[in-house]
Amino acid sequence: MIFLSNSLLVHICSAEENNPPRPLTYGFVQEVEEDSSVLLHNVDTLFYDPDGDNISLLLYNGRRFWEGEYSGPVVRAELFREDSEEEGWGINITPHPDAYGRDTVIVAATDGYYLSNSINISVEVTPTNDPPEIFGVVREGQFSLILKEDESFSGRFVAGDFKDGENVTFEVSISEGLRSLRLNPSTGEFNVTPIQEDVG
Repeated sequence: MIFLSNSLLVHICSAEENNPPRPLTYGFVQEVEEDSSVLLHNVDTLFYDPDGDNISLLLYNGRRFWEGEYSGPVVRAELFREDSEEEGWGINITPHPDAYGRDTVIVAATDGYYLSNSINISVEVTPTNDPPEIFGVVREGQFSLILKEDESFSGRFVAGDFKDGENVTFEVSISEGLRSLRLNPSTGEFNVTPIQEDVG
């Protein structure tokens, strides 16, 4: 005699597979001038999601991907939303003051579940020629711009191009009240002779 057991009905449901976003490029080079900045618009269009999910961008800060900013040796980068959320994500890249050279901003996309492979933005910050700075006049070891009536005096202009390290030369123009001004354009040393009995 054959005995039959009770039956067990098992429902097998296949869940829809969620695929991570994917980058459309491995990276690119972006140039920006020293003491300037650049806005990269619609960076999210460099990624696509196979499932059509909405994506958001994350920056790598040296330890992990997050929604905050990246601050590297040469530049600082931060994410921003375009005018409306439908228009996507952008990145604002700003070099540190007086910094130039190469840095890398690493960005990835997420659909809220999975993280994509990253895109490396190689940032080339080109140096600019900063103007030299003049600090004043040295007379007898002291900074001074005062002289007595009918008195000639000698001194030295103090200036430098400390940002770019370039040599500086000096050039002056004589205003009313000065009879003569002799200047060494290489050292900044000068001699001033005022007009007699002139005050001002």
